Amino acid sequence: MSHPLSINLEQQKLLASALRVKLLHALKDTPRTVKQISVQLEETPGNVHYHLKRLLEGKLVEIVETRELNGIVEKYYKSVATVFHSRSHPRPGVETRLLLSAEEALQLKQEFVELLGKWEERTSLRKREPDHRDLLINVDIVPAEEGH
Repeated sequence: MSHPLSINLEQQKLLASALRVKLLHALKDTPRTVKQISVQLEETPGNVHYHLKRLLEGKLVEIVETRELNGIVEKYYKSVATVFHSRSHPRPGVETRLLLSAEEALQLKQEFVELLGKWEERTSLRKREPDHRDLLINVDIVPAEEGH
């Protein structure tokens, strides 16, 4: 897992869109043009261009290459990070936006339950040490409009 990039409140607002999160992941390893991304994500080029422009303004993507092809300038975009930390969040944690079906959301929740179960098992017989703390782990999967 990569180290989180520290972001401000305005950048955090840019990440409130599942499509923008998808764009960042699509550009994580390989620079791509608007056309390439729109084909990959099955989105319109206009929609991809709009959201990439906003991410570029927020310094969450960068243009790493430009090529001229038949008089048209192609811009290749790459994300600067896919994991973020917001100093302005009242209780720092892990948060993302995903576009999921109800079945996928249920599967994701079940995977979290299984992961927490493994950690409960792993730590159940542990003796308290000075560097150990009781931690509350809360995984909440809600529609984005119900979140913050």
